[in-house]
Amino acid sequence: MLVTFSMLSMGKVYAYNATGNEDRCESLGANCVCSEPMNTGNLVLKGNQYNLDPTDTTAKECSVDGVPGGAIVGNNGSSNPADFIVADNNSGVLAALPSGNVVNWYVRGAKDNVGSSYAIFFVGHIADQAKYLKRFAWRYYVYHPPGNQFTDKAAGCSNTKWAQGPVTSSITAAPNNSASINNYAQWNNWTYANGTKVVGDCCWAGPPNKNAVQPMSFFNGKWLRVEGIVTNRAGGASPNGFTFKVYMKNITDGTPEIKVVDTTIYDPGVGPNSGWLGADDVTPPSAVRNFFINNYREGDCKGYRAMSHYMAAGWDTDNGQRIGSAKEVEGVMGQTGGTATLLPNPGAGWDPQPNASMSP
Repeated sequence: MLVTFSMLSMGKVYAYNATGNEDRCESLGANCVCSEPMNTGNLVLKGNQYNLDPTDTTAKECSVDGVPGGAIVGNNGSSNPADFIVADNNSGVLAALPSGNVVNWYVRGAKDNVGSSYAIFFVGHIADQAKYLKRFAWRYYVYHPPGNQFTDKAAGCSNTKWAQGPVTSSITAAPNNSASINNYAQWNNWTYANGTKVVGDCCWAGPPNKNAVQPMSFFNGKWLRVEGIVTNRAGGASPNGFTFKVYMKNITDGTPEIKVVDTTIYDPGVGPNSGWLGADDVTPPSAVRNFFINNYREGDCKGYRAMSHYMAAGWDTDNGQRIGSAKEVEGVMGQTGGTATLLPNPGAGWDPQPNASMSP
């Protein structure tokens, strides 16, 4: 009895199935494309020697560049990605998770970029080009330590993108000790249904542009749930054109989920020449396939980024389906909102999801 107690007290009891996938993946069945909790201290170098495979999963593993199980890819010249991508179990970081979680490990980048040569690394999956074209989602959890430095070019720091695919959502420092989500879009080869080429664009907030700004206290020292949603990956005429949305929830404080990017919203405050029209009749050159966390950091940026429980799912219908929460992280499965006091309405397009539970 003494030995048993000692072993249990060293870590939390796992709630995972035999394959290592999280419960939400199992509940979605075939609609779960891949699941990588990354709840392990063992990252195995494999494939082209830039891939790291978290060994806690044995089925429905994710892959960034075709290497089975290679859910993590480090791009730093000829160096070993294990030099700047590590599994960690810092008790202070884990303590910021909601009570009842069963997370013992997470993956993070190099602290203060030391030894990383400002490298990019990705976590995620490349989706099948012909399956689940109507609606696709990817969700993960991310943590930044207290004092983490977001993009501040005046200070020589550029970093912290959220989602990589047809568009990249990034975070940048803003006035008054706040941070904003920016939408980097370079879609010169995309086409509106009327044949007009989409105007290339870069580095504008949103859309919508106001609700993307949150205080640093929303990010630093907190775990956030991030979920991106793409509809109509192959595009088409309205209402069947490509759309992209990103949702965030501070799960440490339990504040409600907010929508920080929505390409269906026209906002005259975004884009240098109103280049994005809030349209839903857009077609990409080919079906969108990349669904990554982009962990870009460049310059002398303080802090690091940690992540946990990446999952991707797809559907042949567009009925508002979401992945939502991981039971292993938040103690409840498939929820998207929250019951805490609402954040101040930060502007047009703000879209709290009040404690919704999403069915398969």
